[in-house]
Amino acid sequence: MSLLDIERLDLDIHGEAILRDVTLSVEAGQIVGV
Repeated sequence: MSLLDIERLDLDIHGEAILRDVTLSVEAGQIVGV
């Protein structure tokens, strides 16, 4: 595995984490009714 692959993998994981946070925030907002 090259350094570039590792960086790309790290970006993918980070991107998914952000996406999950946004999704959770939206769902929480809908429950609260914001």
